[in-house]
Amino acid sequence: MSRESYWLVLIVVGTGTVLMRSLPIVLHGKGSMPKLIGRLLRHVPASALAALVVPSVLYSTATGSHVFDPARLGAGVIALVVALRTRNVIATLGAGMGGLWILAMLLG
Repeated sequence: MSRESYWLVLIVVGTGTVLMRSLPIVLHGKGSMPKLIGRLLRHVPASALAALVVPSVLYSTATGSHVFDPARLGAGVIALVVALRTRNVIATLGAGMGGLWILAMLLG
């Protein structure tokens, strides 16, 4: 890649990144969002969290491959129960980690 094309690509990609990140902030409040899109966007945080958490709860990659780990699944169930009953993030994290440590010792 020549020096000129490198800088051209860098400037175009940088400009695109700045526009994609700043336009929603600049345009916020200037128009109305369709109600369907607004209802769908309410579920984005929960689905993103589920996409991050569920694979690590079901599978362990300690051996370099995805292996089902019952201790992680049990800790995830404990954390889910605590989250639903208390609605407290700290209690959920503590119960999940404590459950993982205890189950890992018991199950090997």
